[in-house]
Amino acid sequence: MGLGLYRTRLRLGWNSLSKAFERNQTLVGNTLAIIFGVPFLSFLPSGVRWGVPIAMVMFTIYRVLKEYRIIRNSLTTPHIPLIVIVGKEKHVREEMEREVSEILSPLGFRPEDYERWWKLSREDYIIYKDDDLSRKMQEWEALVKKFRKAVDHIESRVRRDVVFHVFLNCPAALAVGLGASIDCLKKVVVYHYNVAREPVSELNGSLSGSYSYLPVVDLSGIPPHTLQQDRSVP
Repeated sequence: MGLGLYRTRLRLGWNSLSKAFERNQTLVGNTLAIIFGVPFLSFLPSGVRWGVPIAMVMFTIYRVLKEYRIIRNSLTTPHIPLIVIVGKEKHVREEMEREVSEILSPLGFRPEDYERWWKLSREDYIIYKDDDLSRKMQEWEALVKKFRKAVDHIESRVRRDVVFHVFLNCPAALAVGLGASIDCLKKVVVYHYNVAREPVSELNGSLSGSYSYLPVVDLSGIPPHTLQQDRSVP
């Protein structure tokens, strides 16, 4: 298991470096120009002799630091929200989305980065229906299928283990259906809505403030074989 994990990380690291090189061929050219162009600086006017290479060095440092952040995050487990909102106005969605981003920010969640790395837009992990559900079973089933489709779509984009953070603002019966639609081998953290805002320091020590959603069920750290054993127990 340990060797397999090592090989997976090595492969991901190599792929990330290859993509970084493709994105930064100009950066590589600038670096080579700095290295091999130093002997020719004496031919430049004194006013610009060191200005050009210094500017190129600063640009190189900026790009290297940016690529390091991308590669580092590509080797860690991504934490992605699944937000379901039913029968609420648009401003409720906006407030909920903002709070979820703040809660998951210490875990590396940044919508703009996830869209750039894995082409995941907000519509991929936010399921929103502004009006209430009717008594028609088809409407309920459609939302459950959409939820399951979102999970599969995210996994197909990221192509590795994902920790899903589930935030629900919907009828309880629908919540049960959503949970039943995905198998118990997923890494999931479920959040509970509290009318009174409470601190969420237990989620991450670096996060301060009070929030409406608190993590109450954390299945992200339970090995899959343990869950399988639990299912086999009568």
